[in-house]
Amino acid sequence: MTTATSVQATGRPVPRRVAIALLAGILVTGLLSACDTPAEPADEGGAGVAIDGLEPLEVRNALIVTSDGQTGAFVAGIVNNSDQDLTLRVTLRGETVVDVEVGASSTLSYGGEGLTQPPVIQNLDAAAGSTIELGFSSEDGSDVREQVPVLDESLDYLRGLAP
Repeated sequence: MTTATSVQATGRPVPRRVAIALLAGILVTGLLSACDTPAEPADEGGAGVAIDGLEPLEVRNALIVTSDGQTGAFVAGIVNNSDQDLTLRVTLRGETVVDVEVGASSTLSYGGEGLTQPPVIQNLDAAAGSTIELGFSSEDGSDVREQVPVLDESLDYLRGLAP
């Protein structure tokens, strides 16, 4: 009984079944890559960070916009998923820099065209391109610390937001 073989680039024979399996794998991979499969959805949340652990409040896309590194605008979307008005407190180095009341079952968005003007944080001492640790707390006693990006106005949607 003889086994059909093909020759590798090294000159050594390869059993025909192995060669066929390798070619089939390459062919299937090529065919599947040509399929119109949907790509993973893009993260459209922006350049900020989500602050978790404050339920029923949600803080999304939190960031600071600055032009001088000393004062910055607090940009974020804040969602109140409860049936009561709630206050979100933001601290920097232990000092309260933002206190915002969010109405029951509502969303407050700071920054951007047609949105609420963002609160200004003084004594930021953080250059664009860095991060700064902010504290976030809600009335139920939740207290979360998170590194928040500090950006300049080079992104289109941040233009005009720096104080």
